[in-house]
Amino acid sequence: FLIATPLKAFMDYWVISKKKYHTLEDVQEDLRFDWEHFFSLKDFVSRESVEFLKRKYFRKEHVRLLQEMEERL
Repeated sequence: FLIATPLKAFMDYWVISKKKYHTLEDVQEDLRFDWEHFFSLKDFVSRESVEFLKRKYFRKEHVRLLQEMEERL
């Protein structure tokens, strides 16, 4: 069976829940998300994984947040 990476799971949650996030701070405020810990998960969160997801999630708000993630990596 397949298990999603933390980044893919977050993106799936965002799409399914139809939340309106414009920045990583919006996510942090809504979900009390710890970005520092999240970005420390180098096996699951990398520039390559963000680039891969940018090809899967192409709505402008998704790409914008993924680009912000990529800048922090």
